Amino acid sequence: MRLVFASPNFVDHESWDKFSWIAPEEYRDEPWYYAAPKREDRSVWDLPTGKNFIQTVDPMIQPFVAWLHKKGIPTGPSCSGHRLNGKDFKKIYEGLEDDAEQIRTGGLVLRDPENDRDYLMQDYNYELPWGSFDSFRKVAGRHQPLGWLPFYTADPRMPFAVQKNPDFMIKQIGAHTFGVKTREPDPKIWRKAFSVINKALS
Repeated sequence: MRLVFASPNFVDHESWDKFSWIAPEEYRDEPWYYAAPKREDRSVWDLPTGKNFIQTVDPMIQPFVAWLHKKGIPTGPSCSGHRLNGKDFKKIYEGLEDDAEQIRTGGLVLRDPENDRDYLMQDYNYELPWGSFDSFRKVAGRHQPLGWLPFYTADPRMPFAVQKNPDFMIKQIGAHTFGVKTREPDPKIWRKAFSVINKALS
């Protein structure tokens, strides 16, 4: 199994595609992903090959992601946005503390849902990047409402869908790279954004 260095710390949404997002194998109500810096060029993306990949996508945007993939359009690391409470975050933090103990001892097995590859993270001196639960909760609160879904397409019609309105933005962030950004986790907002892109590419 390949060794990996990864971090559970927060990364700016629009930089997510610079990392592989890998998570512990066991099921969790609120899975937490670790960011492992990518080595390969991300100027062109590939469709995921992981057999259960779509189940790892947030339910709110699963139909959107599945539709893009059906059209041969790869997506990058995404999030629909969340409204978690203190109890949810406490459970997540306790899971990360358990992870830390495994990382310091026998190692923690992490899986990449895009390709089903397993990695081992092991560091005898590993510590969580936050000094306390309160520090973790404070940073998490700033990140959780935002939604982000990047995708890659050379379709010449896509730039005409780029727009900004009060609910969401459709951005061009590279020659053939686009992203939808939302301010809150609302399925109605995602459906509005999807309808704009569907109309442009259908």
